[in-house]
Amino acid sequence: MKNIVLLLTVSITMASCQSVKLGLARALTARDQATVEQERANGATVVLGTIPNGWTKPFKLAMNDIWRDLHLQGVNYFTFGGPQGARSYSSRADFRSSRYQAWMGVYAVDARQNVFGRDNALINRSSALFIREFARLAEHDQKAWLQTAGDPSPKAKSTRFRHAGTLRIDGADRAVFEGTMESHSDLSLSDKGVASLLGRPKPSYWTSHLSAYHNVTLYGFYVPWYEPRSQTVFVAYANGTSFQTISGESIDYAPILRAELRRMLEGVRIQEKTR
Repeated sequence: MKNIVLLLTVSITMASCQSVKLGLARALTARDQATVEQERANGATVVLGTIPNGWTKPFKLAMNDIWRDLHLQGVNYFTFGGPQGARSYSSRADFRSSRYQAWMGVYAVDARQNVFGRDNALINRSSALFIREFARLAEHDQKAWLQTAGDPSPKAKSTRFRHAGTLRIDGADRAVFEGTMESHSDLSLSDKGVASLLGRPKPSYWTSHLSAYHNVTLYGFYVPWYEPRSQTVFVAYANGTSFQTISGESIDYAPILRAELRRMLEGVRIQEKTR
């Protein structure tokens, strides 16, 4: 995620409208050399075909630096809650929005070699054997994002998984796993880093309710599969969030988003291409 902020600091600070900032960030990251090269190296690209009103248009970003210690390369295609009405900040940054701290996206992982040291063909037959390893993709992603947000102690730890049936994605039934991750919010007092992309509510709006980088529990879905023709592993993901306010109020947006996130996952399409 560092690439987003590096690009933003060069070009986005001149934009006055948050939607303009998001659009410029989307264009810049899509043209980032690392993203262009990795997407060219991958055997397929991802289309997020179902994006309801209130979510941003898709972003894409090379994950090679973030996954370096996993010895994996790939591209992340993702969306999050966009600005609502005349607000100057993303609903991802608004703790009163059901899309607060929510994500939806797909990792496209270069799998010309076996990922995590086992036969890629096992992913489709025995997804449960890989699910905790695939969760590490999201853990690394979340920690990198929080670091870019200025979190002094980024946290992203997957704690529970359970098989939750299947979803029809890109013409096939895929095994779905519900997962839980303990993490931090990216809500910050700074207007730099991630906040320059998301926008940020005025501190007076939220500091009496929440602290910066407060604890959150991310509840969501992982859907992994392997496409032998393109030699690519895909991991679709989506989550809602629960958290407690300073006063002890418990807020849980995950059940509210559940049906919408499943529809978004079902809208994912894969476009194969020649390397």
